[in-house]
Amino acid sequence: IIPLVNSFYLSLTNYVLLQPGTGKFIGFENYVKILFDPVFHQALKNTLLLMIIAVNLELWIGLGIALLLYKEFPGRSIIIPLLVTPMTVAPIVVGLQFKWLFNEVYGVVNYILTELRIINEPLAWLVQPNIALIPILIAEIWQWTPFVILIMIAGLQSVLRDIMEAAEIDGASAFQRFRYIIFSHIKPILWIALTIRSIDVVRLFDIVQIMTGGGPAHTTEVLGTFIYRTALVDRQFSYGLAGAYIAMLISLFFAWYLFRQVKKVVE
Repeated sequence: IIPLVNSFYLSLTNYVLLQPGTGKFIGFENYVKILFDPVFHQALKNTLLLMIIAVNLELWIGLGIALLLYKEFPGRSIIIPLLVTPMTVAPIVVGLQFKWLFNEVYGVVNYILTELRIINEPLAWLVQPNIALIPILIAEIWQWTPFVILIMIAGLQSVLRDIMEAAEIDGASAFQRFRYIIFSHIKPILWIALTIRSIDVVRLFDIVQIMTGGGPAHTTEVLGTFIYRTALVDRQFSYGLAGAYIAMLISLFFAWYLFRQVKKVVE
């Protein structure tokens, strides 16, 4: 409570980091100012875009892989731990790894795409405004789809096998079994995974900071990099805190909405 109260109070002042004489109470001026800041708008837009695309792809890819791993087969106990490996890698390492993979000169991605004749010449993935978000999106999906896979496998394990076997004996197709038994059973788990990952994306920072730093020209700016740059690089500490509290409110809103959906599904 103490850090939250203290930081909220500072967001209501004009405090500039390492500048004596600042810290005068100015009310909600920082919040009003940030709402009209075009860079903040871009950061919010990118954060929501990554949330919508990345989280949805993670959910459906994770569910698809979990369905493939649902039944026992030789090597299953080895494959699942291997699939979880990306989750164990620090986000900073992931950022460095994908920054190298998408390097214009030495990157493996450009090499493969040019060899396959998909592109005619190497692309500067991380410095071209119209495509700079794509490597970040791929890195995010690569690291966190295993989280969804784990949750989905746990949910699928709780589906009663005798019900599935009875449906199969009664002539239900694989699609019908998925739609009427599996999907209805794991729907609350899907909503929980959606909630956790949505909140995580709002807090996204490490990968973006390492790969692009929010550039070029703020085209990959997200709320995390905006707050960091404003508060610590530009030293507008109070202004950055105002952005942090707006990000927190967005996270709380998504958590509230998504948990309401979970409650409806469970009931």
